[in-house]
Amino acid sequence: MVGGAVRDLLLRRDPLDVDIVVDDDPVKMAERIGGYLNVKHFILHDRHSTVRILVQPDAFDHCVVDISAMKSPILHDLDQRDFTCNALAVPIGLAASVWRLEQVIDGSGGIISLSQRILTAVSEQSFQQDPLRLLRAFRLAAELDLVIDKETIGMIRRNASLISQVASERIRDELLRVVVTSRSREFLELMSDLGVLDKLLPELTDGRGVEQPPEHQSDVLTHNLRTPGMLYSLVLGSQNPYKFAMESFAYREWKEDLLVENFSDGFSRWNFLALAGLLHDIGKPATKTTESGGKIRFLNHGIIGSEMARSLLIRLRLSSKALNFVTSVIRNHMRPSQIYVQGSLPTSKATYRYHRDLNGIAKDVLFLSLADYLAAVQANLDADDWQYRCTITNQVLNWNHQESNSNKARYVDGHDIIHEFSLMEGPIIGRLLVLLDEAVALGTVRSREQALLYLEKVQVEL
Repeated sequence: MVGGAVRDLLLRRDPLDVDIVVDDDPVKMAERIGGYLNVKHFILHDRHSTVRILVQPDAFDHCVVDISAMKSPILHDLDQRDFTCNALAVPIGLAASVWRLEQVIDGSGGIISLSQRILTAVSEQSFQQDPLRLLRAFRLAAELDLVIDKETIGMIRRNASLISQVASERIRDELLRVVVTSRSREFLELMSDLGVLDKLLPELTDGRGVEQPPEHQSDVLTHNLRTPGMLYSLVLGSQNPYKFAMESFAYREWKEDLLVENFSDGFSRWNFLALAGLLHDIGKPATKTTESGGKIRFLNHGIIGSEMARSLLIRLRLSSKALNFVTSVIRNHMRPSQIYVQGSLPTSKATYRYHRDLNGIAKDVLFLSLADYLAAVQANLDADDWQYRCTITNQVLNWNHQESNSNKARYVDGHDIIHEFSLMEGPIIGRLLVLLDEAVALGTVRSREQALLYLEKVQVEL
């Protein structure tokens, strides 16, 4: 057993991926294991003779086992790996038993690195052999709570340009895992400092040095890089530094949906919300204007940013479902701040229209708006203003317009409107029905008679 599974066991983590190297035919070995567990196998890399077994959840708690032909000797195999913490092996006879550290095959000092919580590259050639490792370094350090050592940072800086050679799908998967970690801010900023982010997402790094209004404590790029971390604190932080305790049913229901394992591309909705947080203001550099009095504005940056994000996400090979979700969140991320007058709470009509227009992403955008605010003010957070925004969020979050509509009939339909008011079919019928739905949801209309009276009044105004 080699690589990450050994590392995870040393860190007392449950490994979900197990790599095994054998001095035999990997296919024959896979057939034996597959027959024993009653699962199928398939060849992953014919050139490298790697065979994958997908172990079912009821057999092994959902585990992927890859079996490869051993490169003799085993130390040579380990020398080709990316980081010292992954250049470890345990004889298979010991793998399922209790083993001692001295029984681990470790030619690169991986055990010492793990004990010191340091991520160290095996060699500079490891990045040149597979440039994806430039990005994987940040992901592993973020997920395993490690520090990348200075020598490895130097290697990443020198080889940053190689990341452009990597297939988009592989970059997408690593990036989606970085943005949902508790240390995303730290490692996204390090990716920016080392030049990796410039090669991956130039649309994002165009925000470097772009000044913002006084309420912002950083430039556009830094603000974007810090937003996923703020989202993490709000949504998943076990010790929320902002004391935003959301215990309502609406919040719990949304959070369950957010963390469902496979929303798209094998990732949860949470991964894509965090990605939207990273990209939410990429439209600002293209829309920045400075008025005569010095006031900085970014008109329609959500709309422009969503179109920029669409091109970027197509490049990263996101599915249509994920692409539409991320771009819709970016397009509408300013909506929560537009549904109330400062010092007041949103009206029922404004809240209803917010949910109606944003439909399935209404709650996601609410929390991105809060994270956006926190990433803007940073240390200058005003407790009263924060509490005010939390109150608004609670009110809007708990509005259930779908229940309002499902429990109340429309009372009239399009045919009724055409007959009662001698109207022709056309867009006006749809507009009247939209207004009627709103009136029913707000309780203004409670019967067929009231519906007709209401429609008679509003059709004159249209």
